Amino acid sequence: MRLLLLALTSVGLRELKAEPTEHRHKYEHKQDKASLPFDETQTSTRSTLYKTRSWVLIFRNRRILRALLIRICKSLGIKYRRVPLDQKTRWSSTERMIRIWRTLKQAIQSVQATQTFDTSLKRLNLDDKDWEVLDDISRFFEVFARATSIAQADEYPTLQRTVPQYITILRELKSFFSPHYASELRSAAKAAYKVMHEYYLRTLTTRAACVATIVDPRYKDQIFTWFEESGGDGMRMHNKAMTRFKETYNRYQTRASEIDTYERLNRDEKPSKEGDGLEDDWRDPFSDFKDKRANTAKSELDRYLDEPLLPRDSKTSHLEVWKYWKSKQFEFPILVQIARDFLPIPASSAASERVFSQGGDLITKKRNRISGANTRYVLCLRSWGVFVGDDDFDETDEQEEDRDIKEEELGRPVEEGETDETDIEEVVDEIGESKVDYKKKYI
Repeated sequence: MRLLLLALTSVGLRELKAEPTEHRHKYEHKQDKASLPFDETQTSTRSTLYKTRSWVLIFRNRRILRALLIRICKSLGIKYRRVPLDQKTRWSSTERMIRIWRTLKQAIQSVQATQTFDTSLKRLNLDDKDWEVLDDISRFFEVFARATSIAQADEYPTLQRTVPQYITILRELKSFFSPHYASELRSAAKAAYKVMHEYYLRTLTTRAACVATIVDPRYKDQIFTWFEESGGDGMRMHNKAMTRFKETYNRYQTRASEIDTYERLNRDEKPSKEGDGLEDDWRDPFSDFKDKRANTAKSELDRYLDEPLLPRDSKTSHLEVWKYWKSKQFEFPILVQIARDFLPIPASSAASERVFSQGGDLITKKRNRISGANTRYVLCLRSWGVFVGDDDFDETDEQEEDRDIKEEELGRPVEEGETDETDIEEVVDEIGESKVDYKKKYI
């Protein structure tokens, strides 16, 4: 899923002709020499993103303008955020840059209108049309951002969400075909739709994705018919998905029958006594009474598909799925086995890759004798927030923003970690100890 979203975003940026460069110096401008290069004015989206990236670096590198932005944010009641510059190797960085940049829109417009520190920067000011372009681009990337947050979440990163997310992406990308959007944004949406369409068809050729989707009582097979009936590009995938699901169901049904036969044949039987072989049916007056009607009972699969869908709530519905199958273990024994095997399949390798990354930070050249059991303990404790490792003290975005605000208050640069001294003084005032004694005792 993550590689797919990377491919979709790369296609979109390439069609927008607005991919970030690998060298940030392209967006840096010397004092009184800011300009908008001619090659960056070919399209409205390219021009807008170049201006945005230039101003992001201006606020990061020029303390006077950053302090002005912080003061205006305070006066307008806007929470100051340090806007990150997007990177070519991280697909979500462009979406995050635009999202944070738009939250500071009113303060940024005030800075651009009132600053006299560098008059040449007015050539890079964003007008109303530029902000509209950013709004459209933000909506475009939000399609992929929501899918990523669901696919890589630790609480429910399972395969049954893949096909519904693919369908959601396809439907939302199709909405960008409207003439309301700029031509380059329509081209980007069509290119991303083509890639997504191929992945969708490829996914439905796999047994696991089809079975995991249908065995989810929130979607079943109705998700495919709904997508086709609501303008799903004429794709008739319902029959193919149901064929793969029935093949799996028949396999499980055959296996259950073989297990039942084996257990019945190997069941311990009491030794027979003499005379037990005589027929006792004559003692039962209803021994020849049988139901002569045709067997019209529905199969386990048909009864499951006929049931109404579970309600879909973004926060709790994934838990209701497990409660549903737990309550149906006697009514649908074969389908329960299928659900146990297919619902836990992860949709993304993001969670396991996080563990490998954390393990690499834990086991180093100077700390390479830690046992496997202790490694598991430490990784679990750090994941639960109980244990904090040395590498967890890197400066976060919030700490960088606090440092920017501190610089504006003091009127001078503040080094990384300098704010920690202030925190110590505040604690010392509360407990009534000297700073030296506090450091010796607690640090």
